Amino acid sequence: IIKEVSLLPVIVTIVFAVLQIKLNELLFFGFQRMDVNVATIILSSEVVFAALIGFVFFAETLSMTEVIGGLLILSASIVNAWEFKKTST
Repeated sequence: IIKEVSLLPVIVTIVFAVLQIKLNELLFFGFQRMDVNVATIILSSEVVFAALIGFVFFAETLSMTEVIGGLLILSASIVNAWEFKKTST
């Protein structure tokens, strides 16, 4: 039985939920105004940059499998962008 509830975690949770909703609205707003290929490249690169930020700023360690996976994602994004640029010109 919980006898007392701190107000701070409740406020943080509500703020986080509102931020998530607003960020998703911005994401959909952007998708309506850009090419699908560009959006795919951006979304797939998000995982790689999150891993890099974790490594650089939070001293996270990456296994060899994670490094190889990130390189594969990044190279697929580059190939996709290169193919899209070649077909659009």
